[in-house]
Amino acid sequence: MKKPLLLFVLLLIFTACNSDKKQSTNNELHQELTWFNSIENFESDPQFQDKFYEKYAFLLDAEKYEDAKLLLYYYGTVLHDTYFLDTIYLNKTKSFIEKNPSLIQDTTLAMLNHYVAHLYLCNFKALDAISWSQRALSLTDVDLGESNAKLIKSALAYSYTVTNQPKLAVEIYLDIVKLAEKTGDYAYVGRAYNGMALIYTRLRLGKRAQQMYQKAVENFGKSSYREQYFLTYGEYIQNNFGLNQDTTETLSLIDQVLLEYEKWDAPTGFATCYINGMKFLKSYLNDDLDSALYYNNLSMEFMKNNEANLYAFKINDFQIYFRQHGKFKDEKEVVRYANLLIEEEDFSTGAILYNQLHEGAIAKGKLDDALLYKNKEVDLRELLQQQNADGQLFELEIKYETEKKEAELVKQRQVILQNNLIITILALSLAFIITVFFIVSQIKKRRRAQADMQRQQDFTSQLFLNTEEERSRIANELHDGVNHQLLTIKNNIATDKKIQAEDIGEVIEEVRNISRNLHPSILQTAGFEVAINNLCDRVTEAGLFATCEIDYLHKLSKNKELQLYRIIQEALNNTLKHGKANAAKVILTSQDNFLHLEIKDNGSGFDVDEQINNSKSFGLQSILQRAKAIMAKVKINSSSSGTVILLKIPV
Repeated sequence: MKKPLLLFVLLLIFTACNSDKKQSTNNELHQELTWFNSIENFESDPQFQDKFYEKYAFLLDAEKYEDAKLLLYYYGTVLHDTYFLDTIYLNKTKSFIEKNPSLIQDTTLAMLNHYVAHLYLCNFKALDAISWSQRALSLTDVDLGESNAKLIKSALAYSYTVTNQPKLAVEIYLDIVKLAEKTGDYAYVGRAYNGMALIYTRLRLGKRAQQMYQKAVENFGKSSYREQYFLTYGEYIQNNFGLNQDTTETLSLIDQVLLEYEKWDAPTGFATCYINGMKFLKSYLNDDLDSALYYNNLSMEFMKNNEANLYAFKINDFQIYFRQHGKFKDEKEVVRYANLLIEEEDFSTGAILYNQLHEGAIAKGKLDDALLYKNKEVDLRELLQQQNADGQLFELEIKYETEKKEAELVKQRQVILQNNLIITILALSLAFIITVFFIVSQIKKRRRAQADMQRQQDFTSQLFLNTEEERSRIANELHDGVNHQLLTIKNNIATDKKIQAEDIGEVIEEVRNISRNLHPSILQTAGFEVAINNLCDRVTEAGLFATCEIDYLHKLSKNKELQLYRIIQEALNNTLKHGKANAAKVILTSQDNFLHLEIKDNGSGFDVDEQINNSKSFGLQSILQRAKAIMAKVKINSSSSGTVILLKIPV
């Protein structure tokens, strides 16, 4: 034997059956429909299929197409999970989908398309399987769910594999890897790598196949799906032997798998079937054909209802019989299976069978048959060489694509480095600008604080000076005015002169004026509004026509009223002394929770910034400081057409 047959090839895609399947919901579904969604019922009831087709026909007659769709889905799930090839179901489901284009586009319909593809694969019709898998994926408005998407894509990738479209298959498997790695589905990651390993094996790319098998085994080792672990190891061992023909290495690997299997307390039937396949190969390589036949029969018994996988064990059976007798028991059966291998593009195993058919025909003296079989073998060897050439070409394409991607990555890295450099420079520049701005702003802030402090000090000093000057003025007024008038009255009394009432009245008025300037008692007696009107009247008497508009609804405290009075007094006095104005107006209004004060004149104006920063502008500083004391916001506008002082006082 030149090369043992690949076992369980098709099983790669079908072992996905343990995945969760998302299904549509029909609130009106009867209990009898769900009965068909049971493997137990399928295996225990011999009338299961008859009951299914009877129920299906009833639903069609009743035009309950959505219920019929769900029933097909339930039974299709059972067929999928048991690997049972029901060609009647295949044809009915295909016809049902094609004749009912108005079916609801949902996950159930997508999975029906997949089940058709699955059965086509079981029937060795991969091109049809591709078409139906693509139909399942084309339902773009349907949320398949991650599990179903991986299942359908796996079937499509395997179909591309057996139809010699490796590039498309690898692309889909890589997509499955990305999809499964996001959720930590190591079993599906392993299946995808196992699928790629099969592709590289068919293309005679041993090193790449070995890398993929190793990745598959690593991921299956992380998952709880141990059956696939043994399947993958079995495929790796057989395919590795087929490529390298190293019996010693193959037997060593088989022993490792058997030791791992012994650690499993409760192995599944599929796992045991895979292990029996390994035991068959070990016995076959050791020329223990009776044991090889025993283990192969165990596998055939387990797979008796699974045509897709049974053919591999049948070919093993042919191999054993040929080794024992030098011929085949049923040449026609062997030819049929050889042609199945050719359809699946397993040219290597097909060539082995035709070589053995050639030898058997010579032994029987059937030279015409021997020539026919030899020609078939030669054709397959040529196809195998072409397959090897395709593999080399594919490897070159992979190398080219890899180098192209690496070159693109190098360019991308260079662009990224350049962009990072630019970003770094911009970031440093921005940081420098921010730092400079911060330093400058701090310097300006410090200078403003120092200027404010200096103005405060100047204001305080000026306040003290003005206080002393005011005291001196009052003293002079008392001495020169009131005191002289009182002395005159005293002397008149001493000389018995008659004292005039007007003289005493003048003294009283003088004292009243001095008292009024020291503190506006009218605030206490008549109120804030009267005091402001009185102030405007006195300014008018002094030569500046002043008017008032007072809307004093929100009352201030007595202390704040005094400060506001002094602000108005200071503003009018400044206008009278320095503004060169002939009219002024005071407007006080109440709005929301604020008082709004406006003092304006038609004078010549002044430079606001210059006067604010001038330490000698005591009157303006007094207004600002008093406004600050009552938490008022101040805005001063001045031009050649006049000055406006605005205050917003919270109440």
